[in-house]
Amino acid sequence: MQAFLKAFVGVFVLLCHFSVFSQNCDFSGKIYDESTDEGLAVANVFYNSNQSITADLEGNFAVSLPCGTYSFEFSYVGYKSQVLTVNLNKASKKLDVGLRSVELNEALVTADIAIDRETPVAFSNIDAKTINEELASQDIPMILNTTPGVYATQQGGGDGDARITIRGFDQRNIAVMLDGVPVNDMENGWVYWSNWFGLDAILQTTQVQRGLGISKLAVPSVGGTINIITKGIDQKKDTKIKQEVSNNGFLRTTFGHTSGRLKGGWGFTVAGSYKQGNGWVDGNFTKGFFYYGKVQKAMGNHVFTLSGFGAPQSHGQRVVRGGIGVYDAAVASNLGAELNSQDVNEFGIGHNFQTADLMRYDLDANGNRINQKTERLNSNVNYYHKPQFSFRHSWNMSDKLSLNSTAYLSIGNGGGTRLDKSFSKDELLENGGPDYQSVYDIQTGDSFEPTPFVSQDPTIISGISATEHAATENYLQSGINNHFWYGLLSSMSYKMSEKITLSGGLDVRSYKGGHYREVYDLLGADYLFDTSNPNSATGVKRVGDIIDYHNDAFVQWGGLFGQVEYKNDLWSGFLSGSFAMTRYKRIDYMLPRSVTAGGVDIAPVYFWETNATSPTLIEETAPNGQVYTAESPELSYQETDWYYKGGFTVKAGFNRKINEKHNFFVNLGYLDRAPRFQNVFDFGNKLFSNIENELIQAVEFGYGFKTRPFSLNLNSYYTTWQNRPVNRGVKISDPQDPEEFISANVNGMNARHMGAELEAAYAVNKKLTLEGIVSLGDWIWDTKDTVLFYYDDGTPVIENGVQRSVSYDARGVHVGDAAQTQLGGLIRYEFKRGAYVKLRYTFFDRHYANFNPNDLNGDDAGRDSWQVPSYGLLDFHAGYRIKLRDKYNLNLRGSLFNILDKRAISDASVNDNRAVGSDSPTGAAQSEDGDLFDANSAGVFFLQGTRLNISATLNF
Repeated sequence: MQAFLKAFVGVFVLLCHFSVFSQNCDFSGKIYDESTDEGLAVANVFYNSNQSITADLEGNFAVSLPCGTYSFEFSYVGYKSQVLTVNLNKASKKLDVGLRSVELNEALVTADIAIDRETPVAFSNIDAKTINEELASQDIPMILNTTPGVYATQQGGGDGDARITIRGFDQRNIAVMLDGVPVNDMENGWVYWSNWFGLDAILQTTQVQRGLGISKLAVPSVGGTINIITKGIDQKKDTKIKQEVSNNGFLRTTFGHTSGRLKGGWGFTVAGSYKQGNGWVDGNFTKGFFYYGKVQKAMGNHVFTLSGFGAPQSHGQRVVRGGIGVYDAAVASNLGAELNSQDVNEFGIGHNFQTADLMRYDLDANGNRINQKTERLNSNVNYYHKPQFSFRHSWNMSDKLSLNSTAYLSIGNGGGTRLDKSFSKDELLENGGPDYQSVYDIQTGDSFEPTPFVSQDPTIISGISATEHAATENYLQSGINNHFWYGLLSSMSYKMSEKITLSGGLDVRSYKGGHYREVYDLLGADYLFDTSNPNSATGVKRVGDIIDYHNDAFVQWGGLFGQVEYKNDLWSGFLSGSFAMTRYKRIDYMLPRSVTAGGVDIAPVYFWETNATSPTLIEETAPNGQVYTAESPELSYQETDWYYKGGFTVKAGFNRKINEKHNFFVNLGYLDRAPRFQNVFDFGNKLFSNIENELIQAVEFGYGFKTRPFSLNLNSYYTTWQNRPVNRGVKISDPQDPEEFISANVNGMNARHMGAELEAAYAVNKKLTLEGIVSLGDWIWDTKDTVLFYYDDGTPVIENGVQRSVSYDARGVHVGDAAQTQLGGLIRYEFKRGAYVKLRYTFFDRHYANFNPNDLNGDDAGRDSWQVPSYGLLDFHAGYRIKLRDKYNLNLRGSLFNILDKRAISDASVNDNRAVGSDSPTGAAQSEDGDLFDANSAGVFFLQGTRLNISATLNF
């Protein structure tokens, strides 16, 4: 009996044990496209080495397995597989899995993209999903405010007029790369975002690398690098139609189509977009069109890509800032910046001092007005078209050796308009606009009334025309900046071993910039008389004729670069170097043409007599004894010799993975950068004195922590910048010839930027995500110097027995034009896949107004600029995806920016003598020596109030 009981108990325990361990657990979820949230029909789920199930047409899957731990592989054709270890210890478990498309995208190879927990630099990624949810037709820099160390604004509110700083360095000192191709202006380093309208329609990701970054090229990455990567050819066909609506009559329609992989290795993508709107600032209209095309061909180990895009556009601008009180008297009062003149009113934050109504008309034979038409005229309009084309070749020669080359071409045409003469505040209308109508009436002759003392209309110059009217009051001119830029980037990579990879290549560029000013709108007149060009046969200028200046700038660049990378399971690192030789040349078509005599260039001296229609010589003979006129065929335009300047970079860094969660990195670099063109030659074809390279040293430390629900990146940096240039240097009048100027670079101007940055994200659960950023900077000037002036031959410039000089003392003064403190947070809640709401808050503080460090002398030595009041912005975004039928999806999105309608100053510059609204002749208050460095002297722009953008996107 006892034996039976033992046997019974044993069998019972065994049955219970079997029952427990044979219990099944249900595992289900959805496999979806990570960038679009669209379910992936009939995706595969593999487990137990050789078993699998298939998802349904919506991407849903379900399987019942004995409870335990499994390794699941989720895969779909054209997407990167994902392997996850899942512990099935409950009766049911649900998990949605996002897969990323494996695109035929050679741009990812060409661009230097940082990889999480491997690349030893601080960086942030803005993926396509975030761009779709938050950009809402803003300029691209505005969405980058969500990353640490960035300060971006819309400046005067013009569409495409955004600016960006990273770690206190403006975009002249930020390398902007589009699919690995540099786009910073070759002359001044600036980036004009209006030329890149529409790129959001084709963006795959935007990566911001802070600091010197990992680009192997000798690019101006002092503050950071912005890598903009466009979409490749998806594995599957896709079409998108999008309609956006926003405030102030803004409408935008976008179309995109990708073919997917076609037979024979072909694929193509096309996209287009059109926008128009009135702008939130008076007169800041916008109108633009974007086009894009890409064709790819995969042929064995080769991928060939031809792409091109452009965005012809025009938009109104606000370039003249106002004193604080002319926008908001209450804000001015709180800041102690009261209006100092009772004849200037408060006009609101959207006011534009260059915009007013103008009624145009013609006069019939009896002097009566006909063809009357009223328009809203903004004297500042930007219009430009900068198509860019590239041809890429990616060749995987073997599993170890690859070659990637990109040839590119950029052709820019356009410019910006402005008044010949600025309106002073006394010439403004009561509504704060310029009196265009009076100018127009005078220059048509309509307002002229003969008197006994004045019988001749002053706009009639009888020596030129008895019937046509001259622009004696004002007119609009356009500054044209055309360019023709081509280059070649080629790099070879060799995987020496499993741990070591070598790479190197070349970077060659050739740039020609054509600059001139032309007559744009004569405001009722028929012509103007301009004597600025001694080489012209006539001083009568009509619409389209060139005036004031005309020159070409040439910049040619040849560079080599190399890098060695090391990577194993725990360590990764790199050492890179580059060298670039730059040469500069300038041709001026408005300096008197010259002739070579005895090996010496001689500029004949001729000038314009008052009311003459052709130039006249001051002397009958030039210094070589020959008489010349402006049209003498022996003469040639004055051009400089080529000026050469080399530069180099050295960078190194390593990353250490402590374990699966922790890693830390260190990087350091040295950048010896050749000067920009505008700091080499002045407007008289003369070399600047004291031309030296900029010297940048940087070191950075970083730490990363990453688990499945939580990630954190913390880094600190220290950057010094020697010979930080002043744009176009400083200049003085020549004591020997006061009409001539002598320019010099300020080479002793040094700055030190240091700070710490934090970026964190926490997935509370599948639906709720939290994000946060912190950036604390300490950016100061740390130098005192005296600049001495010399002639081209090295002779000191002497006046009253003393060498001319400019002194300044900027030691300890905070760098202006960007917020040195930045805080931000995000809450995102997803009700179900494709339905979300998100709230984002960004706070900026310790923003010192922009100023000229050269003004820091005398009593102002070491004086901090005015600190702009801090402000925070709260934005709201929401979206909902509706499944229509088959493969059709409708995505509805809405964004509400600045939902609290915060009234804040985003841009400010002190001692701004162009700002309208205070006691100086043109607006801003000034002390006796011209400098105040406070709110009274500040010209400002306020940020936009609450703005709504809604969109509907149909995907199929």
